[in-house]
Amino acid sequence: MVLTSSAKLFDYHKDAVYDDDMNNLSQALEREIRSLTARHGRKKSDKVLIEGIRSISALLENGIAPECIIVSPGDLSEPGRDFFSNLTERRLPLIECDRKRFAQMSDTVHSQGMIALVHRSALQAPEAAWRRIRLAVYLDAVSDPGNVGTIIRTCAAFGVSLVVLSPGCADIANPKVLRSTAGAIFAMPIATEISAETLAVYLKSNQVELIGADGEGSVEIGNFAPKSKLCIALGAEAAGLSREIRVICSPIVKIPIADGVESLNVASAAAIAIYQLTEKMKLL
Repeated sequence: MVLTSSAKLFDYHKDAVYDDDMNNLSQALEREIRSLTARHGRKKSDKVLIEGIRSISALLENGIAPECIIVSPGDLSEPGRDFFSNLTERRLPLIECDRKRFAQMSDTVHSQGMIALVHRSALQAPEAAWRRIRLAVYLDAVSDPGNVGTIIRTCAAFGVSLVVLSPGCADIANPKVLRSTAGAIFAMPIATEISAETLAVYLKSNQVELIGADGEGSVEIGNFAPKSKLCIALGAEAAGLSREIRVICSPIVKIPIADGVESLNVASAAAIAIYQLTEKMKLL
């Protein structure tokens, strides 16, 4: 089976290096994709790998055009073949790959036979997103990729306007982050590598109130009355909020929990806090 693309790949990305016939996976593209499965490769690249039918479908539904989609026919399930038929009708750039080579590029044990390659910029919020804030969430050095992905998914579910990640947060191109969002990352504006100092400037210029969430907070979140524009900062479980963020938050709120329990997982705390704030602000 040979997959054919209705449009040449150079129409989509003129700087890429592909085989002349445009149908089969070139060694150059394979090396590029395999480099993105490692952290150091992702760090220096402007590309992101999106794997699986649900994630690629969410990518397309949110109007993000992939540079190309690599397909392993031997790994496609029945739903995968149906989805592939839809891709050909949409004139997307498709490249065929055999199962052995695909397995070396895939990050999952049971692959669905599809990987999309997109530019990292497609996952970054535009500057205008700061002006549209009603409720934003700032993650302060939350390094666990599962937590970061889960929080992004929660934010998308509850109508958060913008997710902001500090330096030291898990990379949004990390495969575990992407899987944990269940496709929600493509519907959620995200700003990365934003320091406390930069955050303060952006929020002040857009009249957004900043509060923190911490187990030692002075105000129970149920008693907090938010203003019309709000950003809540959440820190990693072990370290909590950094000093740089604490000094610019007013107030710091807490979620009351039972005696004898030290703390909540940050993703659980985020879900509770975000839900309460969206209810108070009538965002849903």
